[in-house]
Amino acid sequence: MKGVEALVTKTYHVTGTVVYFSPLLYSAYREIINGRNVAGEIRHNPNKSDVFSLGLTFLHMCTLDKPVDMNYMEQGNDFL
Repeated sequence: MKGVEALVTKTYHVTGTVVYFSPLLYSAYREIINGRNVAGEIRHNPNKSDVFSLGLTFLHMCTLDKPVDMNYMEQGNDFL
């Protein structure tokens, strides 16, 4: 059952490096900055966010440039 529990969406605090945030985490971060999410919590699946962040890490390694603005899906598509 522990493996199944890891796939369930739970409430977490937003932490990490902003450049590597998934779009969901980045929108939650923006809400914290704007004062709409004072507790700094978000419901999401951390495994999916980790895979997105790992992809951005690989992109950073391949291009030798930080993946700036890849948190916005509209702007990110222009880069690819």
